[in-house]
Amino acid sequence: MMCLRGDRRAFGTLMETHQRYAYALAFRILHDNDRAMDAVQESFVQVWKNLRTYREEIKFTTWLYKIIINRCYDKLKMDSRRHSAFGFFWNIISPDDVAVENDPYKDLERADLIGHILAASNALPPTQRLVFCLRDLHDFTVAEIAEYAGISPGAVKTNLHYARRRIRQRVLRLEAGD
Repeated sequence: MMCLRGDRRAFGTLMETHQRYAYALAFRILHDNDRAMDAVQESFVQVWKNLRTYREEIKFTTWLYKIIINRCYDKLKMDSRRHSAFGFFWNIISPDDVAVENDPYKDLERADLIGHILAASNALPPTQRLVFCLRDLHDFTVAEIAEYAGISPGAVKTNLHYARRRIRQRVLRLEAGD
């Protein structure tokens, strides 16, 4: 890897190669365009500063995604300290995301359900939210989440169970109130 020798052009190519997926990962966790872009940029700066510590026996994407996930997790923890859980309602659903059938009522119901799920996920504690987003929104395996988040597979499963239960309860309460 030429980047390891300080080649900025090679690093630029590396960034371009991974930037799209890195952003998608950060956005799925943070649910906010600007914050996701900040997390990705901060992650690439951290990668550049720490290239000398990179071990080539580890897949680069694994190292990069772990840095991105940790940066997002830090932002989630900071947010949970600053705001109440109900302060995080980002509208990230577009009509294109929910139009599945030709029945506009079903499409509206689906969009409403997705909105409830996302609102409920935003109210989760940081670890549960991170695990839920990586598993159910980004389709990572339990082993990948454990590696990236630095927790045991058992902790991933436990946090995922509690996250899903909280989301289910919250969605049921929201739908009962409609």
